[in-house]
Amino acid sequence: MKKNKMMRVASALLVAVLLTTCAISGTFAKYVSTASNSDTARVAKWAFNVGDSNIAQSNTFVFDPFSYSDSNVDVDGTGSEKVIAPGTTGEFALVLTNNSEVTAQFSINFTEIRNASDNGNVIPMQYSLTGADGTWVSTIDGIDVAATTLAMNGGTTTVTIHWKWAFEGPDHIDTDLGQDYDGVPNVTISAEVTVEQVG
Repeated sequence: MKKNKMMRVASALLVAVLLTTCAISGTFAKYVSTASNSDTARVAKWAFNVGDSNIAQSNTFVFDPFSYSDSNVDVDGTGSEKVIAPGTTGEFALVLTNNSEVTAQFSINFTEIRNASDNGNVIPMQYSLTGADGTWVSTIDGIDVAATTLAMNGGTTTVTIHWKWAFEGPDHIDTDLGQDYDGVPNVTISAEVTVEQVG
């Protein structure tokens, strides 16, 4: 009986050793690999300047078409008023820079309002994108700038608008406008720059 009991204990130990050996050999006999990774992206910068103004933040820019120094006719305004007269000429430039981290395109829509004198005469303004030797149009609406692409990170261009009070009309119209100078006959020019991401 004692021998039988010892045989059982020996058999149980043998089975335990075999199971432990199988478990250990199973742990060391397989491949185990672990890998991980991550990535982060931030929002691309959206910044577009007209002159010194980032219109993506301020929604406005400096626009001063009647501050000029190249006219062949001397005029003098009072205080902050801008004045023009027959024969005056000028130009203004819009410097556009895409400081965004995406390609962008811009367009410019010009508008003007001309108030008439008491006799119904309006200032005979003309405008050109190419200057003295170029094509002149009788309203600034005719020289809008269509969608133009600028490269990201500093793509830039300059749009220059030339204007003049044309001499072609009858002298009495110019004289009538000058006699009614009290602010009724005037011209107001506006520019709207629209910018959007390309693609």
